[in-house]
Amino acid sequence: MPLALFGPERYAPLLGRLARPGLVAQALAPPLGAYALAHGGADTTFALLAGLALLNVALVGALWRAR
Repeated sequence: MPLALFGPERYAPLLGRLARPGLVAQALAPPLGAYALAHGGADTTFALLAGLALLNVALVGALWRAR
């Protein structure tokens, strides 16, 4: 369906732009997690991950209300 909507010349760049933030986050997560674990310890790393999870929930809630 999306290929029919956007055409073959616009589909790949659009899909790449949509996927880029998630792929960058997936690539940066392991080294940043290792850095946080090495320099802050397990408790700090857990607190950081919990904070990011809460931020994600808040952003989803904002998107839900904007709908």
